[in-house]
Amino acid sequence: MTHNKSKTFTRLALASFITLSLAACNDKSTEEYLQQAQTYIEDQDTNAAIIELKNAIKQAPKDSQARQILGQIYLDRGNFASAEKELEKALRLKGDSDSLSPLVAQALLGQDKTEALIELVDNTRTTEQSVKTELLAFKALALLKQGKMEEAQYSLSLAENAGQDTLYQSIGRATLDAANENIDSALYIVNNIVKEHSTSSDAWLLKGHLETAKGDNKSAARSYQKAVDNAPDAIQYTLYLAQALVRDEAYKDADKYVSNLLKMSNNHVIVNELKANILYAEGDSDEAKVHADLAIQNGSQNVSTYLISGVVAFQQGKFEQANEHFKKIDPLVPDNHFVKRLYTITQFKLGDIDDAMSTLSNFNGQTEQDSTFLSSMSVELARLGREDEALALAHKASANGSSNSQVKLGLIQLANNDTGGLDTLEQALKINPDLKEAKLGLAYFYLKMGKVDDSEKTVDDWLAESPTNAQAMLLKGLINQIKQQPDKAKEWYQKVLAADGENIQAHLAIAQLADKQEGPDAAYSQAIKAYQLEPTNPLVFRHTVRFAYQSDQMAELSKAIDEQRNKDQDNDVLKVQKATTLAISTEYQDAIELLETISPHNQNSSSLRLLGDLYNQQRDYDNALTYYSQWLLKEPLNPNAYIKNIQLNELVNRADNSLRLTEKARSLFINDTRFTLMQAGLLLKTGKSEQSQALLNQQSDEIKQTAYFLRLQAMIYLQNKAYPEAIQALEQRYDMLPNQDSAADLAIAYEMSGKTDQAIKFLKSVINEYGNKADSLQIRLADLQVKYRPNEAIAQYETILVREPNNIIALNNVAWLYLEKGDTDKACQSANKAHELASKRGNIPEILDTYGYCLLKSGQIAPSLQPLKEAYAKKHDDAEIALHYAESLLENKQADNAKDVLEKINTSDPRLMAIKGQLQNKLTAVN
Repeated sequence: MTHNKSKTFTRLALASFITLSLAACNDKSTEEYLQQAQTYIEDQDTNAAIIELKNAIKQAPKDSQARQILGQIYLDRGNFASAEKELEKALRLKGDSDSLSPLVAQALLGQDKTEALIELVDNTRTTEQSVKTELLAFKALALLKQGKMEEAQYSLSLAENAGQDTLYQSIGRATLDAANENIDSALYIVNNIVKEHSTSSDAWLLKGHLETAKGDNKSAARSYQKAVDNAPDAIQYTLYLAQALVRDEAYKDADKYVSNLLKMSNNHVIVNELKANILYAEGDSDEAKVHADLAIQNGSQNVSTYLISGVVAFQQGKFEQANEHFKKIDPLVPDNHFVKRLYTITQFKLGDIDDAMSTLSNFNGQTEQDSTFLSSMSVELARLGREDEALALAHKASANGSSNSQVKLGLIQLANNDTGGLDTLEQALKINPDLKEAKLGLAYFYLKMGKVDDSEKTVDDWLAESPTNAQAMLLKGLINQIKQQPDKAKEWYQKVLAADGENIQAHLAIAQLADKQEGPDAAYSQAIKAYQLEPTNPLVFRHTVRFAYQSDQMAELSKAIDEQRNKDQDNDVLKVQKATTLAISTEYQDAIELLETISPHNQNSSSLRLLGDLYNQQRDYDNALTYYSQWLLKEPLNPNAYIKNIQLNELVNRADNSLRLTEKARSLFINDTRFTLMQAGLLLKTGKSEQSQALLNQQSDEIKQTAYFLRLQAMIYLQNKAYPEAIQALEQRYDMLPNQDSAADLAIAYEMSGKTDQAIKFLKSVINEYGNKADSLQIRLADLQVKYRPNEAIAQYETILVREPNNIIALNNVAWLYLEKGDTDKACQSANKAHELASKRGNIPEILDTYGYCLLKSGQIAPSLQPLKEAYAKKHDDAEIALHYAESLLENKQADNAKDVLEKINTSDPRLMAIKGQLQNKLTAVN
């Protein structure tokens, strides 16, 4: 780097000139500085006066007069710390104690240094009564700040008995009256003070406090403004002013002060509380929450701050944070405060139903708001299957006679097949004939009970009163459909569209009619119209994607989604839709990559579930569990979210997690027997068959006849080697639910009981009966034949591969059969194809193992190592995979690594134990 020497010289020369000039000008005396300062003070130019006084002090550091004047300026401006510093120095320099002591006391009081103030007063000796009075008044004010009322009263009495009427004696009396809750008396005194002492910031400050106590925020703001005008450096005064302006809802005026205060201290608790209030009032909720959270993090206990953060968190879907804030302020707000209702909702959202029920018990339902809220909560309980609690809450809500609450009660009664709900709804309609929900409830209940004529009469009466009501016309169309009158149904739907061409329900109803009458092509043509009207409507998309799939028009739907995305590239709903079409087209990785462009904050239950499904499909169970867990956090009252998490945790051998989730689900969905049966299955899997059986024994006779129950009971029988009972249960299950799973389970039972021929015969009969629909059973049949009829097994697998050349399981298994026969060429051909297909889904350890072992046995020793290593890494607890990897390590001259792998293999299988022994002998020979 080079330097400009001429510029450097110029700067140095200039600096020297300035220094010389200053020295030449510095010939004023201390007295002249003081005189100049006094002139500036009279001209109200305090900044200039301060400069002159500092020059005087610099010239005469031991002169108390300049320090006293400077301290007085600081004191008047509200810079109490600087005032204290200068005035105490002046006092130490033998300045006039009678003049200085009250000023120091005032500076200490402004900083709440009450102990130092009291000590100053007690140690000051003066014969001047006015000074003594003022100091005693200051002491009284300090004692009041300490909460020592009696001592303060005594000190003030001494001041008043001195017979001097001073400023702080009057302020002391007003403050003491206020402390004794004599606000009007205190305000009377202060009003007189400010008339006489209009520049006393302390008097104006007290006046503002008193007006705040009376709830007169506008007057308080004016008084605080006076205090700030007279003492602009007193930051606390500005804070009081900002608080008063916020309380008076003068947000724009307040924001000027709050913004400046934030620049001085951006973490200040009260300033952030005020900023949160201002922003929230202006509608900037998200930014308001930022400041509310900052205040809370720094120790705020302010109810409105917690309320702002909680409400905004609720709006943002952050129910856990909202719940924490509402829980804190719930005891502090009135019984009818809306936060109590929000608190209950967050408890529901988080799945804390028992806590929510406890909170709901505090609502009496006497107000219209409470009644409406309790009615809504009763519906939520009904959705969870907690019918008894839902009914009790609905009855409580309807106690005040609200027709809307009566409707909710009636609907819940009907949902529980309580026909008393009909009377409840009819009574509600008598009170208010326009209640659409009651009419819909009656009509749908009649349909549910098969009373189509009664439903139609209800709808006809409704149409007679409101002939253009869209809901009534749609319901009439549905009834016509049920009565097998599709043309009439279509007429009603078209009437709805004639009145409102964008009615989504009518478009979808016509699409469903078209599906039944003309097929999925016609249905898709109608559904896509609804999609173009409301592309982000989830119901519309579900119908449209179904019809697109059935009519082989997924490409057309994908284009339609792309058109919408071109209009709104950042729309996350459209991203999920696009990912859905990609997933249906088996473009799993593209779907994942698209979904993961959605920010974590904006991921919703739909995107999280789909991501979980996609990773699950690719057997990436860790990522699948991550997204399923997040989905459950988003929807803790969704039984399907629990089921997915339970099943996948079980699949990856995390039975403890699955059991914990089933217990939680059982506590939430008390009438959903699926979770009880799932828990029984998990207990059985973890070796707790007695507990599993105990749970099964508790089930009703109706549940005991379900396919799920019969399978679990059969598994217990099989575990206990009660084969006849197991076969009987599984035969009953197959008769009830004939599908590939039930057939496979029954075949296993036959095999386990020693009836291998019967198992093979049964599987063949099912395959012959159902043909291609029984594809997976052909694999099962081949597996049986591998064990008992290996020659037939190869033929069975080859038959499968003719029909399904990309069946990975068949390719993998036939490769093993060929290996066992010594035909490594055919074995490797099948294994290689299986490996290529599997790699597109994420490598599967069993496929990698077969492929690697084929390479090893065909003499490709070095290439065999990598796939076997990957298989072992993915499934190191599989003894057979570990043995294959160890053999490859030995062949690749990696004896130490082979030894490590062999030492970790633990198996009781005689065949595998023999192979392990052979490899250990080989290892010994090598070493």
